Amino acid sequence: MDFWDKVPVEVRDLIWNALEKSARTMSVISEEPYIPWELMVPYKTLPNPRKPLGVELQLGRWITGNYKSATQHIPMKSAYIISPKTSGLASAALEVAFLTQQLKPQFDPGAPVSPTIFDGVDEGLAGPPRNVVHFVCHGKSAALQTLDLDAPDTLDCSQVRTLKGFSGGV
Repeated sequence: MDFWDKVPVEVRDLIWNALEKSARTMSVISEEPYIPWELMVPYKTLPNPRKPLGVELQLGRWITGNYKSATQHIPMKSAYIISPKTSGLASAALEVAFLTQQLKPQFDPGAPVSPTIFDGVDEGLAGPPRNVVHFVCHGKSAALQTLDLDAPDTLDCSQVRTLKGFSGGV
């Protein structure tokens, strides 16, 4: 007997059907942190098993005491809008206007982060907490993903965590 045999039949059927329909991800919500879902080998008959779940799927876990999953979406109630003036993006102003005007009844964007240089972004993120950070700018994907702020400043993925306002602002 293996771990697959210990999974309730209804759950095995759900997993099997998802795999047959080419599922690519699986979220495990459980009180039990020690069941090795990644190593489970689904099968209908022993001579024809599938690959282990951790090979076939991107697998994530949510361990909880109440069997409730994490929030499945981020409510867009407030945001930091970072829109560099030197981006050259023709529709940047329209995008900012859309976010601040069209969604205003349910959305409080606050003041756009300004100036949109490295220090300005750091100070903006240190302000009141917001649940969305929205960038309207160009970026580059190389060794480090980089966003172009107001020239000549940039913000790369390794710098984000160093911003004093990052952990407090979002």
